[in-house]
Amino acid sequence: MVNGSHRKPRPCIAFALLLVGVAGCGSSHEHTTAGGNTPYLSEQFEKLREPAARLIPADWTSLANVIPADGEPAKAEFGGELFVVGEVTNVRVGSSYYWIVGENGPIEQVPVDAGDPRAAIDTAIVELAAAAGADEKGESLAKNAPVSFGLSFLPGVSIKQVESDLRSHDQLAVVLVRANAFPGNPAAWDVLGDGDFLGVVDNGLIAFPLLESGLYPKGFVANDIPLESVIPPVA
Repeated sequence: MVNGSHRKPRPCIAFALLLVGVAGCGSSHEHTTAGGNTPYLSEQFEKLREPAARLIPADWTSLANVIPADGEPAKAEFGGELFVVGEVTNVRVGSSYYWIVGENGPIEQVPVDAGDPRAAIDTAIVELAAAAGADEKGESLAKNAPVSFGLSFLPGVSIKQVESDLRSHDQLAVVLVRANAFPGNPAAWDVLGDGDFLGVVDNGLIAFPLLESGLYPKGFVANDIPLESVIPPVA
């Protein structure tokens, strides 16, 4: 989904998302490679990769710089407006859409029914119950606060398989920005970086696999991050 906000326009970053399993300290889990236990999602988002250069904002110097926490907004100008860790409660079909050039030149999204042959993008709406999180002011979310966000795919994606992959993890950890609203799209949020900042949580550890893709500064994030070191649980 295309990011939208009342803030300044965000840099354009191509859609991409690979999920990985996370090994706990001293656990018997094997640390899987990208897409190791989310093969369907890996395949679907790989199809959305584009060869064009992707722009990473200069002030995205570390993960901590783009996450709102500790009573403060994200330090980066184009940082996240919501950070939430929570269990997946539902995954459902969202809007499909295509693009047209408007009368005055700007590109516009046109929503259509799922399966419409004009569709260029299908979407899924993912719903979480917050176990930890902070809003754009850095203030904690209420316990079990519902949060929904969109994920985008090429047409023909199986939302059931997407849900299966997402539910294979204990929780998700996502950095979000406000989403464009159009008919049939009730999700208020998109994942920052068009999917790069969707992380997974297993055995109390967070991984953001795409932040190690080589596009981000060296040392931007280390996977296997203890959850409590990033953000405290909500009250």
